Amino acid sequence: MKTDSRICLRLIHDEPDILILSPIHAFRWFRTDHEGALEHCLRMLAQCDEALFFGAWWNSDGCRRELAYAIRHNMRIFVQPEGRDCLMPLEAIGL
Repeated sequence: MKTDSRICLRLIHDEPDILILSPIHAFRWFRTDHEGALEHCLRMLAQCDEALFFGAWWNSDGCRRELAYAIRHNMRIFVQPEGRDCLMPLEAIGL
C-alpha cells in the first residue's frame, strides 16, 4: 500500500469525523487536461479547511500550485517531509 494511502487510513482511523478529499483520484478522468484538472482541484481545495501533501509533492507542479493556493488563502497546511511516514505542519519544516 502506498504511503499516502496508509496516512489517509491512519487519519480516518484517528479522526473519524474528517472527510479526506483526494484531487488526484477525484479528477483522474481529465486524463491529459492537466489545467482542467488543476482548476477543479483548486475549486475543491477552496471548500477545505486544511491541505495535506504526501509523497514527493515538491516534484509535482500541480501540488506546488495547490500549496501556493493554500498559502494565499491562509489554510492550515501539512506536508510529508522527504523520507518520513508522517505529516508535519508546513511551518515546522521551514518552507
